[in-house]
Amino acid sequence: MTLVAVREGETFTPDDGDTVLGTVSLGNGYTVYASGPVYPYVVPQTINGRTQNPVSTYPMDTAIELVELTTGNRYTYSQIKNDLIGKDGNADAATKLETDYLAQILLPSIKAQD
Repeated sequence: MTLVAVREGETFTPDDGDTVLGTVSLGNGYTVYASGPVYPYVVPQTINGRTQNPVSTYPMDTAIELVELTTGNRYTYSQIKNDLIGKDGNADAATKLETDYLAQILLPSIKAQD
């Protein structure tokens, strides 16, 4: 994940293939953007052979760990692969898992330094 502080009035565009996973206003004219891959989506899609992007190719043990870490161990790789992604490859449910987890755990800890 990448964290970028942006001044009020400026825009932020995530790197190619990344998604804005959340934002935090620092209250001092800056907003922090958290961006990165949506691993609960990317990893099963990679394993299913739906992407040829070498950056998103992971060994199975790494795939399992990334999915569990980015969902706070609430979901297993198998649940994501079979239930949330399914055959249509829709990323909405997987994206919501990761953004919800980050909004609850990581983003509240980001504060402006005095």
